[in-house]
Amino acid sequence: MYSSSRSIIATLVLSTIIVGTPPLAGSESWSDFFRDLFSIADYESMIEDENKLTEQLNRKDVLILGRLTAKNKVIEALSEGKISFAEAAACFHFIQKETNDLLEISVKNFKTLPRETQCSINLLHWAKPSITLSGTQLDDYENFKLKVEIAECEGSTVELPLPPAYLIADFVN
Repeated sequence: MYSSSRSIIATLVLSTIIVGTPPLAGSESWSDFFRDLFSIADYESMIEDENKLTEQLNRKDVLILGRLTAKNKVIEALSEGKISFAEAAACFHFIQKETNDLLEISVKNFKTLPRETQCSINLLHWAKPSITLSGTQLDDYENFKLKVEIAECEGSTVELPLPPAYLIADFVN
């Protein structure tokens, strides 16, 4: 029985050599097979690179989720009338400034504007579908929107107050 299994293995090895098919799936030739077999250091560096990339993506995920949570808190405070639109834009500016090591804005024309103006535009895009405006809050929205549109056209900075501390406390170390 032992000799028959040896003969089967020998036949298998000889047939793969004669046919020219390498025994490892994914290898196109014998030279690729032996190069892959003996390049363990390359695999270690590839694994290290993948681990670094995974770590960077995990940090980015945490950062994005933190920003999303903070922005939702700001929108909630704005919808409850606790803060003005200018204060909300100041919060957006602070959140973007403190967490911008991994995230970048990709719209070409938007990138040339000052950060305060960018954050104000972001706020207007977030607030419009999220908040039902009425009375003084509607007036505040319209006045703020006018300021932002003027600043966007001129390429100037929207003047923002200091953000409320209770909304940005999570980002202050």
